[in-house]
Amino acid sequence: MSQSQNFVSDVPSAQSGSVTFASGISNRTYPIVRMWFVQQIIVGVFAMIIFFPALDFFVQLPEGNGGPSLTTSLGLDSGTLGIIFVALFVILLAYSLVYLALWRSNYSFSFLPDYIVTKQGIIAKKERHLPYRAVQDVAVSQGIVERILGIATVRIENAEAAQVVGRGVTISSAISIPGQPLMKANETSDAIKRIALTKNSSQTGL
Repeated sequence: MSQSQNFVSDVPSAQSGSVTFASGISNRTYPIVRMWFVQQIIVGVFAMIIFFPALDFFVQLPEGNGGPSLTTSLGLDSGTLGIIFVALFVILLAYSLVYLALWRSNYSFSFLPDYIVTKQGIIAKKERHLPYRAVQDVAVSQGIVERILGIATVRIENAEAAQVVGRGVTISSAISIPGQPLMKANETSDAIKRIALTKNSSQTGL
């Protein structure tokens, strides 16, 4: 309870003029950093490095007992096949860059008085709400690549089941805030925990 009282004195009230509750935490003040692009590209490149040799292995498999391989059946030599693989690699990499840029530009989150809201989607935008009163756990996670780049992901889990409350609006069971510097990720995590205490959360996961 002492933590809750101390936090209330630090966080602006919902009725304090034009300042909204926890208005300092949103994608404007805590944007996805550029290192997130690097992390996504590295993961994608590793996936393609594993995928293409495996594909080449299956393409070169014989089609029967001593029969020709699929490569020779298509009239392709290994050099042509390699060029095709390189072209596919470049196309997929370019597509990933464009997709990631569009996704980041359409992603937003903010702390509202009663819940966290995230909006994401390129063609159809989806809005997810997660009430503070039902927050069960908040975790700051780092994969191997994230740890090297110094970024982290904040994951907030809801004690309630996910449910659709309107067109494109969902009460989510969990949401993630990716691409945050480790210090800001910890600040966001601590803020969510403290806000949840002021909302009389009955969960002990925090």
